[in-house]
Amino acid sequence: MACYGFGPFCRQCFVVIGVSINLSQYGMVFGFTGLLLPQLQDPASSVTIDQGGASWIAALPSLGLLVGNMIIPTIMGNLGRKRANIISITIMTVCWSCIIIANNLTTILIVRFFQGVSLGMVNSLSPIVIGECTSPKNRGAFLTTLSLVLSIGTLLVHTAASFLSWRETATICTAITAFNLVLILFAPESPSWLAVKGRYNEARNVFRWLRGNNEDEEIERIIEASVVTLRETNAKSNSFVLNIKRTIIDFHRTMKEESFYKPILIAVHVYTLGTFSGVNILTSYVILITKEIAGSEINMPIAVITLAVQRLITNAVAVVLIKKVKRRTTLILTTIMNIASLFAVAGYDLAKTCNLFENSLLGFLLLHILMFSISLGALPLTFIIIGELFSLKYRSISAGLSSTSLSVLFFVTLKTFPYLFDNVGLYGTFFLYGCVLVYCLIVLWAFLPETKDKTLQEIEEGFKNKPQNVELKVLRPLMDSK
Repeated sequence: MACYGFGPFCRQCFVVIGVSINLSQYGMVFGFTGLLLPQLQDPASSVTIDQGGASWIAALPSLGLLVGNMIIPTIMGNLGRKRANIISITIMTVCWSCIIIANNLTTILIVRFFQGVSLGMVNSLSPIVIGECTSPKNRGAFLTTLSLVLSIGTLLVHTAASFLSWRETATICTAITAFNLVLILFAPESPSWLAVKGRYNEARNVFRWLRGNNEDEEIERIIEASVVTLRETNAKSNSFVLNIKRTIIDFHRTMKEESFYKPILIAVHVYTLGTFSGVNILTSYVILITKEIAGSEINMPIAVITLAVQRLITNAVAVVLIKKVKRRTTLILTTIMNIASLFAVAGYDLAKTCNLFENSLLGFLLLHILMFSISLGALPLTFIIIGELFSLKYRSISAGLSSTSLSVLFFVTLKTFPYLFDNVGLYGTFFLYGCVLVYCLIVLWAFLPETKDKTLQEIEEGFKNKPQNVELKVLRPLMDSK
């Protein structure tokens, strides 16, 4: 482990930086799409594409996300959070390297798919690592940095691709990813995963290295819960048939546990809200949307960069805001603003299409207001809420299952947007997105709990009918012996 000369806060920062740079690949991969497509559609390009090819380039990473979400629970459950992060970064490094030398559409499509696999892994992994390794008082701000670095990744790629070729931009992305791989090699393993594996003393040591000596109560409660899980696992029969029956019974029992299905229900709607907020469309089809709203006369590189800069600044503001304001309150208010912004852009585009009113400056301002509402609310809060919801016992599988919905939603929105744009216009598309957000707002208003300044164990127990009852006197000798 690194950072021995620094205090607990700096050590937590070190862990957060490692997973955050990896997650910034989201901004790089999807931001790369927005500038890659126009360059490939240029007849002079060495690789040319039609509209169908363009939509597949945009949407294929979301199919890879689905695969990444499916395999990451097993990887991070069996191999640990650190090794899972290393695998994800390695895949992305190879992918960016292949884009540099790609000379046909097939290669680009294959690489885009495997970039999605890497993103699917880190999407589930990053909030879990930060949630497990950081203090409750700093956890919200640290989780907000995930959306911040995602915005930095978008800004970096949009800026580079506005002035460089797509191969040169991919070279920069390769260098960043390779540096991240070196950085993560020095990070510690998650103390929660160590506890689940029965390595209690090691879990205590890593926890205290990350948190200091003032939060021991949390690691003891994590260990207590882990001991119960291990005892249940060890008590199972070695008979194959009996184990199959027991697995079916356990699955049925698990599906009825509130600490399992309630967080997944909430997570799916949070992901839906984040996907239909408009952030993915504004990232991947930024030039198309900006031309539609502000006109083709606008200075496109400046317009694209200003949107990315505004997104980054707003995310930075969100880091400060999240430490002071409740999660639930912030999500509800910013979602209302997001809905109003989507309807406002839709209304302006409809008026412009019908030749009733047109003002390029007003249209571009509305896009900035939409980006502001997303960057302050749906974008950062998605990572925060997902990082705090899941119980320790089901954390890996819950993250994988809920992230599967994100993959499907990603694919649906990115693949269908060009067709919706051609058939119902931007106004019809954004009106549809606004209606989806209204539905998500109603569900989250009813079910989302407040998680600010609570430990992960307190949040988990809040989903149950009663707090977890652990037999401390019986289990303490077992915990202290390992």
